[in-house]
Amino acid sequence: MGRYDLGRWLRVEVEFDEGEAKPKSYTSRLTMADGATTAKEGLPFRSPDSKLGTWRGFVGLDTKLAVFYADDIRLEQSS
Repeated sequence: MGRYDLGRWLRVEVEFDEGEAKPKSYTSRLTMADGATTAKEGLPFRSPDSKLGTWRGFVGLDTKLAVFYADDIRLEQSS
């Protein structure tokens, strides 16, 4: 979704519906400290057979060592 300065906090949101008849896609939003937001909607699940999210994580895609700090994590289920 872009490149961001090291050492800066970002708010990360991932939103999707689970279940048999639900869309096999998700929305991702990144919000900077100044309130600027980048969003991508309709991102496809890795597998169209996905029905239930059982794992969450952060992954660095560079070849260098990386450190992630996570704070105030909240998982919500909506009806």
